[in-house]
Amino acid sequence: MFVGAASDKPSKQQAQAIVDILNALDWDDGITRPSKSLDPDALWLSTPSTDRAVIYQELLERHQTDQEIRILFDKAREAGPHFGLPCKSKPGNPEHRYQVHSKSPFRVRCASLDCGSKLQRTALVHWIAELVQGAVLSADVLEG
Repeated sequence: MFVGAASDKPSKQQAQAIVDILNALDWDDGITRPSKSLDPDALWLSTPSTDRAVIYQELLERHQTDQEIRILFDKAREAGPHFGLPCKSKPGNPEHRYQVHSKSPFRVRCASLDCGSKLQRTALVHWIAELVQGAVLSADVLEG
């Protein structure tokens, strides 16, 4: 279906999306079936979730090891205001942003010495989900 040096086998959803797009252009190979118009998994009905629990689950499914959590933290920090992940205790203050405190197990702490706010892995993922929900961070952080 896809060719080139960096092509991977398309997922079922990617293949179905191509069938649906080509079908919309009046193409029909007679073998594959396009999605039903009200199918909840249809390409045209999918929207990014704004529910914090759903965002948290999506993040947690893709980021489980210390290294994966570190990658998520780095992406969130780059996407955050003032090139930093806002501190949970004072999110509006640019001096209060998280930095790596420990690599194993992965933990972060506020860079402000008078704050002392620290987050373990699970709490960090919850906080990132909350920031995505509040549109402080772009939903691009969700992309794996």
